[in-house]
Amino acid sequence: MAATTAPEHVIIGFGNVGRHVARELLDDGHAVTVITRSEPRVPETGARHVVGSFADLRSLWRQIPEAAVIYNCANPPYQQWSRYWPQLTRAVNAFAQSTG
Repeated sequence: MAATTAPEHVIIGFGNVGRHVARELLDDGHAVTVITRSEPRVPETGARHVVGSFADLRSLWRQIPEAAVIYNCANPPYQQWSRYWPQLTRAVNAFAQSTG
């Protein structure tokens, strides 16, 4: 099925959950962008991959100005949740507000 011209579905994180969400969305014909901290070893065919950091939101906003849906599939190490989740949640919320 061909991808639509609708705003992108943006997936944050590309572990097991992010990879499966991307595949399902692509199979349903959606435009998909995956945000990761580094280049994926095995990119998802048909998805656009953007390497970036929520420490530099302005850079992400320039690359992804609009999103239909944002899927937070980030998976920081369990032992570091108290360190990463508050800042990640604030960044995802700011990103969502910026994309409309």
